[in-house]
Amino acid sequence: MTEQEVLNILPFIFPLYTALISGLLLQRLCNKGESQLEKRSIQMAIWAYISAIFAWLSIVFYIVIPQLFVVFNAPVMWIFMGYNILYYRFVFDLTKTHESEKFSILHFAIPTLIALVLFVWSFFIPFDVQLQLVESRGEPSRDYPYYSALFTSKPLLFVLFHVVYTVFCLLRVIRFRRVVVNYSADEERTSLRWLYQILFVMLGSLPAALGFMLLTKQQLTSFPINIFLALVFMFKDVMLVHNILLDNFVVISSDTSEKEIQTPPTDRELPEQINREDVHRLEIYMSNNRPYLNPKLKITEIAQALNTNRSSLSALINGTYGMNFCRFVNRYRLDELDRLKSHPNNTSLSELELVAKAGFSDWRGYQRVKSREEEFNLKQQ
Repeated sequence: MTEQEVLNILPFIFPLYTALISGLLLQRLCNKGESQLEKRSIQMAIWAYISAIFAWLSIVFYIVIPQLFVVFNAPVMWIFMGYNILYYRFVFDLTKTHESEKFSILHFAIPTLIALVLFVWSFFIPFDVQLQLVESRGEPSRDYPYYSALFTSKPLLFVLFHVVYTVFCLLRVIRFRRVVVNYSADEERTSLRWLYQILFVMLGSLPAALGFMLLTKQQLTSFPINIFLALVFMFKDVMLVHNILLDNFVVISSDTSEKEIQTPPTDRELPEQINREDVHRLEIYMSNNRPYLNPKLKITEIAQALNTNRSSLSALINGTYGMNFCRFVNRYRLDELDRLKSHPNNTSLSELELVAKAGFSDWRGYQRVKSREEEFNLKQQ
């Protein structure tokens, strides 16, 4: 291998190595998941990393060993489409709101069908013709124009699946955010800001993916362009594994009393559901037990202590206080923070330490809660 070839493939080795290390780290973490759903989410992330590893390897083969690329042409075709579906499957499991939600295996039907067609068709095409398609940077064969179109359609299919499944991911996260505020009071972990950032980076990488169809082979193997492409995907991979390792997400698990989180009750339903005795019990429990000091507090923990289910408790909070569970708990934390600040024993503590003692998971979560409350109070004036 020449020095120029090493330089050409070097940018693709970096994200390959990142995906490999990330997958190995998640594999060690997988068995430590708190629930089966959490384990399955991590497993899907691992499979996404595995597909990324083979995708980067295929690009290395394309540049350095075109004969090997031709041999694995059909699996590579599947990976370029399936990677996006595997990533969506991870987001799907991470944002499930009830057990009845099932991921349809039909998502893999189109990639599998296209890869099978390419695989079978390749037996009827001379190997030299296929090799020429790689070495000529996708210049179609006059004798096999339709096969050439399918053979060289990987970047286009990748972009198409990339856009469609990134949009699917965004819709899942937006829907999940509307539900999780009635389940968890951890502002930072329920925000999934990091997942939004990853999805926008994925959309931002589309120009780089489109470049594969527009650039010449010399431009394709230019070091600056490949470094940019590698950095985009390395950022995504590192961001994903970093937040999974930090447990920076909330998985909604089912419980024995209820199979799913329901939407907040309508105004006509509230009068019948509000029970003043239940409200009194809730307020006494919050004052005496102070569960809000737990940064990872979930509604199921309070529901279990009050011998009720999370849907009824969520309806009670929505109807009585006109807010979701997350805001309800965070207001207690803000009051606790004010109390801690005024206590003489806490004068030596920093504001960051007081924020942690009040039950907030981190400073950013506290700042978001504080800003929203200030904004709400201004509107009320």
